[in-house]
Amino acid sequence: MKSLQTYLNIALGMAVAVLFFFQFSGTNGQDKPLSSSLSDSLSNPGQGLKIAYVNGDSLMSGYGLMKDLEAKFLQDNMVRESKLKSAQTKLEQQYRNYQNEVSTLTTRERSKKEEQLQMAQQQLMADQQELSQNAALQEAEMAQQLQDSLQAFF
Repeated sequence: MKSLQTYLNIALGMAVAVLFFFQFSGTNGQDKPLSSSLSDSLSNPGQGLKIAYVNGDSLMSGYGLMKDLEAKFLQDNMVRESKLKSAQTKLEQQYRNYQNEVSTLTTRERSKKEEQLQMAQQQLMADQQELSQNAALQEAEMAQQLQDSLQAFF
């Protein structure tokens, strides 16, 4: 989530810089070419130049779309975690049952149960990796959606 906020802060900072440049370029209602505006501001540094500080974190925390996307991500993440926790609990219960039954099982049954437990553990690890990839993909999609929204606004 921090990388998402970092990208968004960079995008917002660039957008604010562009807006301030266009807003305070000193045209005063006259349409000067951009190159002459730029050369004027370079030849007379400090005249008509206004500097503003924007706190990107505060801007992002107040942006409604960011709040909505973050809430959805957290909700989806809780669902992913609960599914994973449920599967992990089920595997632990199967392992405890195996430990309780191990003395009564034949060698063949024991090896079959161990194989089943090993396959279940591998499946749990694969599910965990898939859920992590899904979370990363969702975070990337959210960042793109937020960036598109900001670009459309500016």
